[in-house]
Formats: sequence, structure tokens, C-alpha cells
Amino acid sequence: MAQLTAGLAAEDARAVMDRIDRIARADATADGDTRDIGAKRADVLTGLLLGNRREYVVTEIQVVVGAGTLLGLDDEPAELVGYGPIAADLARRLAGDAVWRRILTDPASGTVLDVGHRRFPTPALARYIRARTVSCTFPGCPTPAIRCDLDHTTGWARGGRTSHDNLGPACPHHHAMKDQPGWSLTQPQPGIFTWTSPGGRTYRTNGDDQNPPETPPGRRCGADDPCPF
Repeated sequence: MAQLTAGLAAEDARAVMDRIDRIARADATADGDTRDIGAKRADVLTGLLLGNRREYVVTEIQVVVGAGTLLGLDDEPAELVGYGPIAADLARRLAGDAVWRRILTDPASGTVLDVGHRRFPTPALARYIRARTVSCTFPGCPTPAIRCDLDHTTGWARGGRTSHDNLGPACPHHHAMKDQPGWSLTQPQPGIFTWTSPGGRTYRTNGDDQNPPETPPGRRCGADDPCPF
């Protein structure tokens, strides 16, 4: 169960409550419903908003759950994102009317690694990327990952996936610079980033400002500083 609240003008709130209460009491009398008035009012509110037609409900429900639960082989709980654990039978009912999206998780830790063609990473995937790559992926840029955008190495609009091997933190300056003429960025393996400058020079980093695999010559460049090459 969940609770829905709304802040309304006093006169509107009173009118809404009066209408819900009148309908609930009239329906209960007509149907012989013996439940308490609060349950009846909840049904009336849902009916007014949804028309008692579940096909009007358009939601994206992320459920990370074992195949055994969906197949009815066990009853391990699922999680409704933004709410918390839900029972296995409810997860199966939701899955029956769902549009499915593949979500890849690490089999050992359960960390979400890939959410398909969803544009924005889930909170779990975002935490994983920022823990793996602790600063901006541009060589020598010390901007902490927590202050960076989560950037698609291959742009989402060009078919890039929202996955652990296509995401990395980029400060606003280098996020924008990646798409400037002459610059390119690849991620040959998860967490390793290769930048190529307009002059054709290649720089490789793992996003760890303290120990990059390769460090370009010249002074360091930060989020607001011009790059030395």
C-alpha cells in the first residue's frame, strides 16, 4: 500500500472531499458494501482518476527479480523502484501487462550494469560508474565524479547504450568538448577511456586523476581551463 497526498486550496480540498464522500456513501448503500468508509473513499478516488480502467495507467516499473520468481518457481520478493519490496505474486501480475526492458546485473553483487536503451542510468548504475571512475575521464582533469555529468561515450542519440561499458563521468567543460570538431572519445574496455585530439594525438585514462594509465604532456587542465593541447 502507498499514501497519496495533495496540497490544495482549502475550498477545493473541501469540495473534493465532499464529492468523494457522497459518492462513496451512495455506492456503499447501493452495493451493500460493508467495508469502512475510508476504504470506500479510496476506491472512489481511484475510480475518478483512472476511470476504473487500468489501461490508462502508464508507468515504467523497474523490477530486478530472478527468473524463477517470474516463472513461479519461487517467491523471492521484487523491488518496485521508488517504493521498496513488493510480493512475488504482485511482481508476476505487473510483469504480465508490462513492456519489458532488459536489465543486466552483475551475478555476484547484483549491481545494475546495463539498462538497455533507457537514456538516463538508474541510481544503482550511476553509483557504480562514479565508484569505478572517480574523476572526469579527460586526462589530467581532477573534477570529482560526483560533480560530473554521466556521459555516454557513444552518444545515446547515435545508438549508444546506457551501460557500464558506455558511461563515464565528464565535467561540463569536457562533456561539451567531446562533441567539438576533431575530438573523439572511445571506451575500449569498461572504465578505460581513449581521447583523440584534433591534432591526432591519443590520450588514455581510467578516470583516476592520481594514477592515469597515460598522462599527456603539458600542464593539467581543469573543468574551466583551456587544454594544453
